[in-house]
Amino acid sequence: MARLPLNKSSLVKQIKALDSYSRFLPSLELKRQQLKAALNDTRASQKNLERELRNLYKTITTSFPMASTYQHMLTQIIDVDKIETDTEYLAGLRLPILKTASFSYEDTSFRYMQHWVEDYIDHFEKAIVIRIKQALLLDRISILNTALIKVTQRFNLFEKVLIPETKRNIKKIKIYLADEQMAEVVRSKLAKKKRLAQKVNP
Repeated sequence: MARLPLNKSSLVKQIKALDSYSRFLPSLELKRQQLKAALNDTRASQKNLERELRNLYKTITTSFPMASTYQHMLTQIIDVDKIETDTEYLAGLRLPILKTASFSYEDTSFRYMQHWVEDYIDHFEKAIVIRIKQALLLDRISILNTALIKVTQRFNLFEKVLIPETKRNIKKIKIYLADEQMAEVVRSKLAKKKRLAQKVNP
């Protein structure tokens, strides 16, 4: 670690550094709060989707008990054709969101033979869309969490290390300069006293 120069130039440099750190700290705190809020909102959305999916599966089980008999056929009817995502910008981060999800269907007579299949497919599509949204939310949580850790580390570096250390440096330099000034005054007085003594006793 470089030795701290105890002079006026170093004092000015430390004061400027402290001013810079102090001005930067609130912006880090604001970003940290934004990331925390976004992370909490995303986790809440994830829980809402979990609840929504449970309710949907419950509805499917209750409304379409006959589906279990034709499970193999039903899984052959519907397929995810295309998933389009978009980007949402938050606190300098690029977060994924679902834009659209389209489905393709096999041309099978079973779909039209059973009157309940159309409704079943609608519910099944909703379940698939929820699953896709959940996957994207997990990505968002990972991105937000990583960013929050980095911002918190920087915030702690400024608040707990750089700012206190710079304040100590300023205090140390000021004490040294004050002592030097006092010593200079004492030396000046001694020199003056010595000159007077020489005049009196040539």
